[in-house]
Amino acid sequence: MRYIVLFRVPLRNRFRVMKKSIFWASVVLSVFVIWSCKRNDDEPTYPSTPISRLYVSFSDIQTDPDLNPFKAVIVFPKADLDTFGQPDTITFKSPVTGGRGIHFDPNTGVIFQGNIAQNQGNFNNIYLYSVSANGSIGSRSTFADTLLRDVRHLTFDYATTCLYVASKDSINDNIGYIHVYSTPLNLNSTQKKAAHQHLRISAQPWGLALIPGHNELLVSLSSTKQIIRIDSISTKKTGVIVPNKVVTISGALRLRGMTYSSKLDVLAVTDYDNGNVYVFENASTVIDGGGTVSPTRTLNIKGNSQPRLMDVAIDDRDGKNLLYVIDGFDASTQTGNRMLMRFPLSANGTTAPEISYEFGQNQTPYALSLDARAGLNMEVQ
Repeated sequence: MRYIVLFRVPLRNRFRVMKKSIFWASVVLSVFVIWSCKRNDDEPTYPSTPISRLYVSFSDIQTDPDLNPFKAVIVFPKADLDTFGQPDTITFKSPVTGGRGIHFDPNTGVIFQGNIAQNQGNFNNIYLYSVSANGSIGSRSTFADTLLRDVRHLTFDYATTCLYVASKDSINDNIGYIHVYSTPLNLNSTQKKAAHQHLRISAQPWGLALIPGHNELLVSLSSTKQIIRIDSISTKKTGVIVPNKVVTISGALRLRGMTYSSKLDVLAVTDYDNGNVYVFENASTVIDGGGTVSPTRTLNIKGNSQPRLMDVAIDDRDGKNLLYVIDGFDASTQTGNRMLMRFPLSANGTTAPEISYEFGQNQTPYALSLDARAGLNMEVQ
């Protein structure tokens, strides 16, 4: 026979047990909330108020040592307003001569900028600037690499802490490189040859765009009119790279900068020779399919002179969907309009920009980087 013995718990002790249960339940709930709100590595940090800052890199070089160098970086602090207004240099003088690719990373608050060597045989530097919460820019560090020549574009992946830099070969125009720098925030000017991987491509790479969270890099190839995808890019070792995917853009001439929105799955690519911006919706599916592809729509830009489109950026925030394009200048043909333009992302065909800004004689835009973030718990107006 089994006996069940019941113990009577005093009322005072029952309250103690209940209070302990409530305490531990609240602890578990707090831990769960903190864990569930933890930011993914590839998510940007969110400011308290919305941000729409546009950083522009200029390629002009001041050849007169007695004169002040030209500005290599300027900032449009509120690029999504009805007018661009006057750019804000924020009292910062970049040490760069002949700016090239530029990239702002919101997670680290750092701008990366490449330059072009002034003399044949010299190597290029990569400059890093700090950006405060209010947009003020300050010098941070720089590093050089003897293998880095003729920088085109660059981009940084916060998830893998790798900086990717596209450059052409100093001798052979049919060869280019993707340089992979691990933990570039720790590199400095004393490291003349930074430890990195040196990936060779049998073409001239130009624009770079990461596919966040997938460790994949899209590269625009200038003369072959192609976009290639390199998978597991951060794990590649020095040597010749065979792309995992290749698409050829129908009707393209010479590709330049590009941008990819993972939120919208939209890819936009500029063409230097015909004033076109090619926009691909469902871009991941298009790239996966390979072969010759036609864009979803083509924005054709006209100007006082034949446009020389250099780079593009997308503001994919809810209620925005904006496309920023820069038009450079070709000294050999005296063509190009030195202009920044903004279009709706839905623009198609020959369309005038919503707003534009014309730069001065010694301000030739080469690349741009957009920091567009919605404010924390705030709606984008």
